[in-house]
Amino acid sequence: MFRIYKGDTVIIEGESPLAITGLDPNTDVEKGEYQVVRVDGDKESDRVDIPAFTTLSVVNSRETLVEAINKAGAGDTVTIDEGFIINKDIVIDKNITIDGNGQTITVDIPEDEVQDSAFRITEGDLRVQNINIELSEGNNRAFLLHTGAGSFSLENSTITGEDDSAEGNRGISSNPDDEDIIVDNVDFIGLRVGIYNRGNSKLSVNGSTFDSNYRAMTIESEVVPTLTNNVFADNNGDISAAYDSEIRAEIAEEVENADNNNTFDDDKPKYNWSVTSVSLSPKTSTAESGTAGDRDLTATVEPEHALNKTVTFSTEDVGGLSVSSSGKLEWTADTPAGTYETVVTTEDGGFTDTHTLTLEEQEEPEEPEGD
Repeated sequence: MFRIYKGDTVIIEGESPLAITGLDPNTDVEKGEYQVVRVDGDKESDRVDIPAFTTLSVVNSRETLVEAINKAGAGDTVTIDEGFIINKDIVIDKNITIDGNGQTITVDIPEDEVQDSAFRITEGDLRVQNINIELSEGNNRAFLLHTGAGSFSLENSTITGEDDSAEGNRGISSNPDDEDIIVDNVDFIGLRVGIYNRGNSKLSVNGSTFDSNYRAMTIESEVVPTLTNNVFADNNGDISAAYDSEIRAEIAEEVENADNNNTFDDDKPKYNWSVTSVSLSPKTSTAESGTAGDRDLTATVEPEHALNKTVTFSTEDVGGLSVSSSGKLEWTADTPAGTYETVVTTEDGGFTDTHTLTLEEQEEPEEPEGD
């Protein structure tokens, strides 16, 4: 059996190993402050000084997390022991892992702070796992990756917001070029934007859920992301891209590829693609007046994956002439001969195209010649 002393006070005794408890975290203890003896019956051995040591850090506040990050070396893991509130951004500029240990971090940065992100990554590769981040109302963001940041991964985590307004919460904002941005098994809930990718890095999102966000993802890079096994539910928009993006079609192909197993409300993603044009087919029709008839007009809205492809049809106010909401143009035998225009108009952008119907006078039958 062993016995540990501090001065003349027995701190603990028992079989090895023994643990000294009650010490404050991150405390330096000098050699000889504690001593150990071997106990044999009622006899003790000579006391032996316990070497100097430092108690383990407990990460349970913004301050202790910053301290642990500053002390961490390249490749180290910093583990969060208890949840806490972040009221000022934390800058990370080295290659480390942060293990949230299933704890919940609340981000409540005052409006007068210049930086509104819980974690700002300026340099180095950062891996974050097993963390739950709750963003308070306002312009708070979980992760901001500066242009100088390295690769980034977020795994097995949750980012929840309280504000999806124009100045509301954001999950991940990524700006680096030529890096790997990996998101795996992460829930994004109630945010203005879940993931905002501006830099030309390779974004890969797998097994994640985007629920009740204004925009699930906004892609402003020139690199098509990899999207697999994700769930998009109750978002105002699922996939957004820059209005001048040249890779919209490729993004849509990746999103809707059945092999990628992404799921959406009504089995169709909601894009923010703005309408750029509309065209009617056929452009013209010709028929004889005095006989009822119809034409089916087809409106094609571009781009193919525009968010709002709603159109309306209108035609001239002439007796017997009408057009339905689906584009069926009809006239009766009473519709006079003439030229009539039917116009289609997009709800988004007010783009138009025109169909021209020409009803020709019936030819008078020739009178038979007399004998």
